[in-house]
Amino acid sequence: MIEVLAAVSVVGAVSAVALNQREALDSMALETHAQVTAAALHSAARMQQAHWLVSGGVIEDSPLVYTPTGIPMGLDGNPEASRADCQALWQSLVTTPQSLRSARRFWSIDSAGEYCRFTYQHENLAPVLIKYHTVTGDVHYRR
Repeated sequence: MIEVLAAVSVVGAVSAVALNQREALDSMALETHAQVTAAALHSAARMQQAHWLVSGGVIEDSPLVYTPTGIPMGLDGNPEASRADCQALWQSLVTTPQSLRSARRFWSIDSAGEYCRFTYQHENLAPVLIKYHTVTGDVHYRR
């Protein structure tokens, strides 16, 4: 009987450590995914700007409107970002699959002034926010 209790105690301790490690790995994976996405968004905006500059300010195959310096800003020339602007920027620059609200993890998109806000949501972890400035093209990442 003592051996059984000892075995159960050891299994319980190992399980607790493994569960704690899994949560830490999930959190690190979320953080890494968001950081990589923020870097990809920044790079894509700069690539679009370079394409705009090289093409003389005209990109025919893009639904996006650009600032006078070639920064992709959305669907219209208004620096105030709308949800539609942010959705178009996300689809044109990042092109990941559509967010599914029923999934365990998903991206949500909204706007705030001259910023598009892309939030990575996970059911068990704190959300991660990426902000894209529609005039300067700056990307800010925050956990």
